[in-house]
Amino acid sequence: RLAYIYLFRPIKSVYFLKYPPVMLAIIFSSVSFSILYFVNMTLEYDYSRSPYNFPPMLVGLMYIPNSVTYILAAILGGKWVDYLLIQYKAKHGILAPEARISWNIVTAGISFPISLVIFGWCIDKGEHWETPLVGTALFGYASMMTIGATVSYLVDSLPGRGATGVALNNLIRQLLAAVAVFVTEPLIKGMGTGWLFTMLAFIIIAAASVLVIIKKHGDYWRENYDLQKLYNYLE
Repeated sequence: RLAYIYLFRPIKSVYFLKYPPVMLAIIFSSVSFSILYFVNMTLEYDYSRSPYNFPPMLVGLMYIPNSVTYILAAILGGKWVDYLLIQYKAKHGILAPEARISWNIVTAGISFPISLVIFGWCIDKGEHWETPLVGTALFGYASMMTIGATVSYLVDSLPGRGATGVALNNLIRQLLAAVAVFVTEPLIKGMGTGWLFTMLAFIIIAAASVLVIIKKHGDYWRENYDLQKLYNYLE
């Protein structure tokens, strides 16, 4: 019984993937999160090799720009999302999860692929060590802004089961992150850093299309899908 409760019952949360808003939000969140690991692995790989040849201490310092923008985006993103919800309620009289997906995601969605291209090609061409960090700083803003908004959307989309939705999101995105850790070095060797991150830029652009679908159809699914049936399955 304990094995069922602690090992097998939590896996039943994958059943929530049948609910389109959850599935789509997790797709984008997981892709965004896995790309973060591509960036982290590439920083260590390329800065420790020619033409930079940085020792481990200096390689560690290369993570500062995106770490700073993670913090700034987390603070700004939270305040921005609160403002969007308040604004939406003042206009429509209700709080809708889709209100979280607005200009905050547009700015992040535009800067996300740009940051990847800047980072990938600058480090591929051996530009001055500071230049690729412009890309990582921009990436920190974009990734944290999108990941924060989609996780918040998941919580709002599953009233009373938000923690289960977040746990499911963590399960899937950590699996993709693990894949990213193992494939980054072979892909850099096979494609080159520039082309790898160009590919990732196109992937995140494609993944962002699911947010457009959520924004357009989220209210329909929320009103017409029988969530209680999903909840009963987890009991």
